[in-house]
Amino acid sequence: MPVHLQSPTRFNYKKGGKVIGVEIKGRGTGQSDDIPRTVPENSWVWDATTVAHLGDGTTNAGQKAIKKFEQVIKKEHLPSVKKIIDKTIKQKPLRNVPCALSNGERVTPPHLVAAAGQGSFDKGATILRKMTKELRRHKSSKGLDLPPSAHELTVYYKKALQGE
Repeated sequence: MPVHLQSPTRFNYKKGGKVIGVEIKGRGTGQSDDIPRTVPENSWVWDATTVAHLGDGTTNAGQKAIKKFEQVIKKEHLPSVKKIIDKTIKQKPLRNVPCALSNGERVTPPHLVAAAGQGSFDKGATILRKMTKELRRHKSSKGLDLPPSAHELTVYYKKALQGE
């Protein structure tokens, strides 16, 4: 079943429902890719390691951190770029892409990826990639000590925006 944009803030997934982001739960490990799913193209998949890093080793806390970030993006950035996203999707509707996901991952829907990128899916993905890279750099202890606590995602977001 294809995904149709009903409004810039509401997508219907295969089983229906409104989403901000989707926590992936199922069989397998955080790296096994055992969960077949379809996701709208231009979604962002947070890998399970990154989710756990954000929760300082706890997947549930990492999921909450990402959900909080998604809510900030939805509230603070989506309203100003809604029309751009609508126009882009109207010109080229999003399709569902089959993929294999892992337990503990999270999928951020395309409208929030684009909002993070000031209306651009590609820019949003680049920013989220930079955020992930910075988080991993920050959390690296090189085996000497416990890794430092993760910052809120908005800290990594602002840093990624500065590095454009």
